[in-house]
Amino acid sequence: METRKYYYEDSHRTEMTATVLSCEEGKKGFEVVLSGTVFFPEGGGQSADTGVFYISEEETVSVLDVHERNGIIYHTTDQPVEPGTELRGEIDWNERFSKMQNHSGEHLVSGIIHRLFQYNNVGFHLGSTDVTIDFDGPLTREQLNQVEQMANEAVFLNLPVLEEFPDREHLATMEYRSKTEISGQVRIVTIPGYDCCACCAPHVKTTGEIGIIKFLDAVSYKGGMRVHMLCGRRAVLDYESRYEAVARISALLSAKQAETPEAVAHMKEEVKGLKEEISGWKQALIGEKLLSLPEGEDPLCFFEDRLSGDELRKLIDGAARKRTGLCIGFHGTEGSYQFVMAGQKGDMRTESKAFLAAVGGRGGGTARMAQGMVTARRVDVEAYFSTLKVQEL
Repeated sequence: METRKYYYEDSHRTEMTATVLSCEEGKKGFEVVLSGTVFFPEGGGQSADTGVFYISEEETVSVLDVHERNGIIYHTTDQPVEPGTELRGEIDWNERFSKMQNHSGEHLVSGIIHRLFQYNNVGFHLGSTDVTIDFDGPLTREQLNQVEQMANEAVFLNLPVLEEFPDREHLATMEYRSKTEISGQVRIVTIPGYDCCACCAPHVKTTGEIGIIKFLDAVSYKGGMRVHMLCGRRAVLDYESRYEAVARISALLSAKQAETPEAVAHMKEEVKGLKEEISGWKQALIGEKLLSLPEGEDPLCFFEDRLSGDELRKLIDGAARKRTGLCIGFHGTEGSYQFVMAGQKGDMRTESKAFLAAVGGRGGGTARMAQGMVTARRVDVEAYFSTLKVQEL
């Protein structure tokens, strides 16, 4: 016997009383079947409702997930419930309403894009952070702006969102969107003048309940376009978060909020110039150090945190070309030093392997130059190279 689905009778109904028909232990909890339910199961790109079963005033059971198999709704709970029990169930309404806002908003957007550009919605996911819709054709920024504006205008009109289960004869005369071939009873959700689509999920009653519709991003995807969007409460929260971020950036830059892009661009240019200036000074420093190095065969060791990995390699490479002895450089912090080793004599792979075996770490390279990471303290490194002349740059 199929479960009575109260969410189809009234998408805004939040609770019900029902009889427990069965309860079996499942993989993720206990699977409870009721005579009727307001809990929507996972389907149509929308995740399942969650909520609570009230067994008595003192005893409650958490509903963690909901699925449908062959018309029967299975509620996954954290505790078993005795068959025959009369209980009250209540969904997490804030979660449900947010999902309905975003799902109905997706219908509006998909219907508008299909009407304007004849593109199909070939993928939909209502996630915890945003909604993604995949279309089988590309859209320009101007086209997306047009769609977003039209969708919000439909919200302002507060149009009815109609739900029906047409018979086969009526269904055959209808033009509606559907991502898959549907067998059995088909449920149609219609927003007059904007969309008509097969869908099994609960929706808002009017477009005004959707609230703000805002596109967050759009990227090319499998020859088409993936649109990221938010509606309603989620869109408002996202706006508040972004507004706070802009306000903080504005304060840090001592610029008006509307002028932050120009202020950031100006700062980026300043930083670029400073980096180039610092890089020039570092190259000059490396050059002076190499000029001051005496020729000879005695090995040299450098500890220098002011140089990047590339700059350290340049220093050690130059030193090894000038001298015949082993040259090794380190930069980093205690217990996590990067090193570069080079020399004209011997095989640096052999030298570094022996070094790493003694102090701990990993690395590799060529016969002339090796590099890697050591997990030792500086004192342990210096102890290994006790015969070397340790120098500071």
